[in-house]
Amino acid sequence: MSIKIKIEDPKSKEGDSLFNYSLAIRKTIDGNIIITDHPDIDIIVLPSKSKVLTLPKQEMDDIVYDVQDNLFRFLSKKGIIKNDTIRSGNIYGSLEGQIPKSNTEIDSLKVCLMVIADFVEKERENFEYYKQYEKKAMARLADPEEEESTELGEVPHARRKGVITPGSFPLAFGSIGGQGGGSGYI
Repeated sequence: MSIKIKIEDPKSKEGDSLFNYSLAIRKTIDGNIIITDHPDIDIIVLPSKSKVLTLPKQEMDDIVYDVQDNLFRFLSKKGIIKNDTIRSGNIYGSLEGQIPKSNTEIDSLKVCLMVIADFVEKERENFEYYKQYEKKAMARLADPEEEESTELGEVPHARRKGVITPGSFPLAFGSIGGQGGGSGYI
């Protein structure tokens, strides 16, 4: 299901909007909101616990952590998350932060969704660029330029190639002198 988020300026003409994004959102039975637009993470808003939780879509790596960290920094700077509540969750690779209670008439859930949509929209440029980069890199590997490739037999076979002499054991394999012998203990 996709949800449209539209914030209108009460002073502007009808139909004008300050903010108009669309998010891919699912709602769970217990009322949690799962935003699946980002290719690296799922963003879960837990209104009952006033919390935002992020989970990696695939395996956890530095890129996923950086995206999670950027999201929570963005939410913290916008005042959606209390900075001192950002921590790892009880699920491997998750990060979570607490949404403060609103002292005004503002609906904190709507504002939270708006700011998350803004983050996803700003990130969209990055993951579209990365997708195009990967596509070009795969095309370059599958069909390389003439100067980046050689035909079979074009590079002659040599008896010895590289820097490791056949029959010797490098230092990493336990020899102290690099040419065999020794106990391997220093």
